[in-house]
Formats: sequence, C-alpha cells, structure tokens
Amino acid sequence: MSGSTIDAVHSDRVAVDAERRAVAERVEREQVFRAPFGVLSQVALHWLDESPQVLPALPGTWDVVDDTARVTVGAGEQIAPVEPDGSGAPIVGEARAGIGEAKSLHWLTLADGRRLELIRRTGRLGLRVLDPEAPARRAFGGLRAHDFDPAWIKDATFAAHPEPRRVTVDGAQPGLVHQREEIGVTEFAHDGRTHSLAVFGDHGVTAIFDDLGAGGAHAEWRVVPIEIGEDGSAVIDFNRATNFPAAFTPYGTCPKPPAENHLDLLVEAGELAPEPFEGAR
Repeated sequence: MSGSTIDAVHSDRVAVDAERRAVAERVEREQVFRAPFGVLSQVALHWLDESPQVLPALPGTWDVVDDTARVTVGAGEQIAPVEPDGSGAPIVGEARAGIGEAKSLHWLTLADGRRLELIRRTGRLGLRVLDPEAPARRAFGGLRAHDFDPAWIKDATFAAHPEPRRVTVDGAQPGLVHQREEIGVTEFAHDGRTHSLAVFGDHGVTAIFDDLGAGGAHAEWRVVPIEIGEDGSAVIDFNRATNFPAAFTPYGTCPKPPAENHLDLLVEAGELAPEPFEGAR
C-alpha cells in the first residue's frame, strides 16, 4: 500500500470518527433540550430588586434582601423548595436564597408543576419560570444541522497569551455583560484566506463566533470547541458548532461573541437556526 493510500485511509477514518462524535453530541444535546425543565421550558424572566413586587402569574411577594432573593408567601399560596424526590414541604412565611455570579439554581416549585430558577447575571438576581408544558418544548422536533462535511474540520494554529485576559462581552439580555477568560488566538485558512478567533478557556476551550449566515440560516451566534495541541497546533471542527440557549428562547442570558470573532465567511457546518416560534431570538 502506497504512502498516499495510507494517508487517504487514515483521513477517511478520522472523518468517520469525527462524524460519529458530532452525531453523538447532537443526540445528547437533544436529550437535554427535551428535559422537562430544560431550556425549552422557559416561559418568563423576572428581575428582582429591593422593592417588593408581585410577579405576573406567580404567587408570593418577591424582593432582594442582603444580596439574597426573598419570597414572602401569603395565606393560601403554595410554594415549596425543589427537592430531588419531590418531598419539599410548603414554605410558611418566607424563604431566601443566594447564588454566585453567572450561576443558576432550581430553587422553588409551584403547585401547578412549574419551577422557578434563580439566576445571577451582572450582579442582578432574577427568576426564570420553567414550565414543562411550554409551547416551545411541546413543539420541539429536534435540532437542525448541516450535513456533516469533513472539509469544515480545520487544521489551525494557536497562540497562547502570556497570561489569560479577562474580557467583557455583551449578553443576550439588554444591559447584561459577561466576564470571560481569553487564553489566546487561533488561526485557520479557508478558501485562501486566513481567519482568526479569540479563544476562551473558562468553560472548556471554545470560541464564540458569528458568520455571514447569522440571523438567517444560522443563529445570531454560535460556539465551537477548539482542540489545542502542545506544539501550538489546533483543530476546529465546525461540524460541532452549536447554538446557545438564547437561540431557542427570549429568556436566555448567554454571552455574545467579541467583535473580533465575526467571521467574514459562511460556515456551512454545525447547527442551523432553530425552527422559528413566537418569541424566538
């Protein structure tokens, strides 16, 4: 067997393995999306502050006290803490909970089966209402994606910063920002041109990007994992590019890409924009 034939066989095996991984990841993501209290169950987002307020279609009175969320439960109102076995006793009087920046907590459950998720974003505490009967969840028919294409597995280079940089990017909700850790820059070639992406290292090694299909065939922005070698090499498999939750719900708070991560090309790989539904981003 000639060297070129061996290389071709090896390349084919790499492509087959990559396709299997991309398919397996998509199957796993679909299971997550179908979960009763997953992304597609989000039906509302309310921000809390020091002023007590009654929230639409929710029992209780809500405010922030000493940097924690507080609910005061009135007579006849039923709110209980979320417990794995469903054994949470109804709250009498009030309950409080705190959470760290960029964290989320399935905090409370309501008598009708909805849950309340406590979040903190840009220092603000908020409540997301999760409903297993949400129209988006009931209508979900699976993730849409381009057919696997090995041409979108890009050999790349990676140049690490001497020290990670803390950078600020906008969030999906107006006024929200995210602090991310930029660890370096990756470069790859496509159609004779070199393109670069800032790489984050605080939630896996990834690049958040948009392309010429953003807002049309593709979601407004996506994220792709970056595989980095010890020798400064890298691999970007755009077949693994996925949408953020904010592509599926208007209540997402996801980070947007930094300005330098706009790709002046159409990345015809990875997830497509979700099937539109009322309120979709």
